[in-house]
Amino acid sequence: MLPTDVNYVLMKNLIQTPEKTLSFVSGTTVYSFLLYGNALTHTIVLVMPTITGAVCTATLKIENKEGREIYTSATTLAEATTHILATEKPIVGRNKVTVTLSTDPLSSATAYVSLYLQGRN
Repeated sequence: MLPTDVNYVLMKNLIQTPEKTLSFVSGTTVYSFLLYGNALTHTIVLVMPTITGAVCTATLKIENKEGREIYTSATTLAEATTHILATEKPIVGRNKVTVTLSTDPLSSATAYVSLYLQGRN
């Protein structure tokens, strides 16, 4: 069941989740948020900022409510780049999306994540 306070945009056969803002500050290397649904993840878009305090890469992971890994980005994701990740992994119910930086950013930086889901019955 999807939360009623979240607006989704239907794009052809895909549903785009609202863009999630990930605000990293010095000392913060992990940001997580919950994703609810009964769908197939089609694409994840991660916009990594330029990080002025340090050279950072990131990994993106999705885990189900039991903590089992559904998806992990295959490579480290460079800063100052928009990454488009093809996933095609099923999600059911509550899932956790986590972006982990490789090192302390030593400054403030904002990344953005959006997912495209294909609905399931």
